[in-house]
Amino acid sequence: RPASSAWSQAALLGIAAALLVIGAILLLGAPIPDSSPKPHASLGFALKGLLASPYGAIAEEVELRVFAMGLFAWLLSRLAGKQAKPWVMIAAIVLAALLFGAGHLAMAAKLVPLTAGVVARVVAYNALAGLVFGWLYWKRGLEHAMLAHFSADLVLHVAAPLMA
Repeated sequence: RPASSAWSQAALLGIAAALLVIGAILLLGAPIPDSSPKPHASLGFALKGLLASPYGAIAEEVELRVFAMGLFAWLLSRLAGKQAKPWVMIAAIVLAALLFGAGHLAMAAKLVPLTAGVVARVVAYNALAGLVFGWLYWKRGLEHAMLAHFSADLVLHVAAPLMA
């Protein structure tokens, strides 16, 4: 059983990932132009974010870490002579993070036309968080990746709209 500090680390890394995404948004622009919630709608956005956060934390982590990252690691280890070398896991984390980012394009397409800039920002911002979740999955396990994802979603989809 992981020490309680490992759980705290996962939650803090999730919060850090969210802050990294917020920093990237402030520096490079919102992934979807003019997507900031209006003050009167902030509570509604936060409530929807709260209700959606468990989905991301559970379903997306199982899909992306267990299945996608596991598949990439297995395929790459076959290329590496059937040895699980660190570069295999790092490459699997990066590939799964990019897939994680691309997985958010369908929702973006419902909101705005997918221009090159929108695609680049949606994939990049989500991939930043996906790198953190992938590393946690590799080093601590699925539950820690789920906790980090949930923590990040609470910051991005609940706290941020309330502070807007």
